[in-house]
Amino acid sequence: MKKLLTFLTAILFVVALVSCTTKESTTTTKKDDETTTTKSADITTTIDDDVTTSTSDDDVTTSTQNGGDLPDGVKAHVDTTKTVSSLDVKQNPTRIYYLVGEEFDPSGGIVEVKYSDKTIDLIDMASPDFEFSGINFNAYKTIGASVKYGKKSAKFTLHCRTQSYNITYYLNYVDAPEERVEKVVDGDTPRPLTPEREGYTFIGWYGNDDFMYLFDFMTPVNKNGFAYALWTKDGIDHYDVTFNKGYYGDMYRSYTYISDAGTSIRKPNDPTRFGYTFDKWVDENNLPYDFSTPLQGDKSLTATWTKSMTGKHKFLFEAEDTSLAKKVGPAFSGTCSEEGMIVTAPVDRNCSGGYFLSYLYREGNSLEFFVVCDEEISDVTLYARLSAELRDYTYDPSNFEILLNDVPLTYSPIAFTNVPFDTENFSEGADSLDCLPFQDYLIGTNLTLRKGLNLVQVVTKNSVPMEGTTLEAAAPIVDAMILETEGILQQDHSQGLPKISNYAERPVADYWDESSYNSWVQNYIICK
Repeated sequence: MKKLLTFLTAILFVVALVSCTTKESTTTTKKDDETTTTKSADITTTIDDDVTTSTSDDDVTTSTQNGGDLPDGVKAHVDTTKTVSSLDVKQNPTRIYYLVGEEFDPSGGIVEVKYSDKTIDLIDMASPDFEFSGINFNAYKTIGASVKYGKKSAKFTLHCRTQSYNITYYLNYVDAPEERVEKVVDGDTPRPLTPEREGYTFIGWYGNDDFMYLFDFMTPVNKNGFAYALWTKDGIDHYDVTFNKGYYGDMYRSYTYISDAGTSIRKPNDPTRFGYTFDKWVDENNLPYDFSTPLQGDKSLTATWTKSMTGKHKFLFEAEDTSLAKKVGPAFSGTCSEEGMIVTAPVDRNCSGGYFLSYLYREGNSLEFFVVCDEEISDVTLYARLSAELRDYTYDPSNFEILLNDVPLTYSPIAFTNVPFDTENFSEGADSLDCLPFQDYLIGTNLTLRKGLNLVQVVTKNSVPMEGTTLEAAAPIVDAMILETEGILQQDHSQGLPKISNYAERPVADYWDESSYNSWVQNYIICK
């Protein structure tokens, strides 16, 4: 009996030892071209081959092959006492994006199995009962994969990519463990890590270290990213800290985050603004703020600026950068809509950026150019960079309206003659078309822009069809609107402008970033 108790005690000791064993997560960080490996227990991750996949409290472990628990209602095996009539993938695997050469992991997937007796089971896709076909990660492609049981199968979609990006997570406090780098395959979405810190509450991941906006875990990645943790100390009061950029038109004109009472507010990075130099942050009383002051209540700070750009400049607003959402125009047969209304210009046609907007061939069709001005000013000269395709026509305010802040402008007639048109190849469509060279036409002088948001709009105001086509009205093709003024103009960043996503061919830096946006302004808005 004594020997039996000793044997059982030994077994219990081994079991306890195994259950207490933890697996350290590995972080690879890269600094100054040197790759280092660090270990940390602050953030829980699971490692799958050489790809680190983050996990959060909301994640569900479904891999029974690794001994994990299954979600409620999900079984590990198909019922072999019944006849399977059909399969259906009810939940995709956790990973559906892979790099060339990687192996498929079915973990997280759920297959609905229907039996001939009309009963249904939900089965873990990682069950050894299933086989898979059509999966070969050997090139950039979308894969129609199949999960099989006997002669029954169900389709699901996987993606193979040739590139991945790094999402770097900064725990963001003194003496914190090294930043963690997670690899995310091109087109996939990052998964939020769930850090822990004794005596503190984790608030969330932010997209920059000023806590200006939350990190985006919903949009597929196409570049490296950085996430910064925000914490609050337990057991004390907390207050809202608000930073206001002090002008209209910025994507993040004002932002707020929570901060600990009794601590000093972290001074943010100096903001940037096209045509201006940042001065300082001021408080509610317009006094310079001392960032060493302990926080005793909600605090609102506003940026002040000094104008650094003087003289008159021409500012160009491209038609292809406007919002085309829900816009539809008649084509040669049928219609064309949204981004499809953007046309690549023929060579040597003086088309800035290489694109123009067409298909305004219906009465009421319009384009909207949202212009932000730094001050109210009445020295504005407005030009429209226009051309024509398909037919000769003369435009004036009665048949093609140009408005500034909802007021129609009076301009001299604009005549387009000898418009090139290949009648023999017309039926072939847009590839056979040509246009006159684009020119800048004077629309108005000494016009007034308001401080803040202004709207320049063009509207088709006729219903003159073109015989032999589905075109319902006459309209010019539009390259850009140009405004000359001593004011500082910019796109309305708060509306997501410019809509560079309308076209993929022109490489432009991430325009949500302030410094990159200002560079974009220099290259594309200021007329040389």
